Amino acid sequence: MNTSELFRNKAFWFIDFLKGSPLRKNYEDVKFILENFNSDESIRKRIDYLNLLLNHAVNTTSYYTDYKNFKSILDFPVIDKSTIRQNSSEFLSAKYKNKKIYSSITSGSTGTPFKIFQDNNKKIRNTADVIYFGELAKHTIGKKLIYL
Repeated sequence: MNTSELFRNKAFWFIDFLKGSPLRKNYEDVKFILENFNSDESIRKRIDYLNLLLNHAVNTTSYYTDYKNFKSILDFPVIDKSTIRQNSSEFLSAKYKNKKIYSSITSGSTGTPFKIFQDNNKKIRNTADVIYFGELAKHTIGKKLIYL
């Protein structure tokens, strides 16, 4: 890593530190879960996160409200992008109706672009995922990256 890359790396993580390290905490969590996949702690975290998500869905979206008495993820229907497109308002969480959310749009490589919404926490978690998987491909924050 040359000097300018090292500076960009340190500046990136310093700014995150000034914000309370939300990105670093999520990055460390992603890294721990994936690098200790079969450990009791990793399994517990994944189960807890899944249950938080499922409970959030049944309690804050109209699409999943009929699944409030679920026992496991197997009680939920398998859905696809067209289901979400056709029922988009039913998938929006009431918790975020008057809060800042961000849209994320795929390029449409399967024929039609797909749009979802994320809160700030999801944006941060997604960035942590990208950083972690980028490192597996030998990319480090601060290095120049070109998309073709």
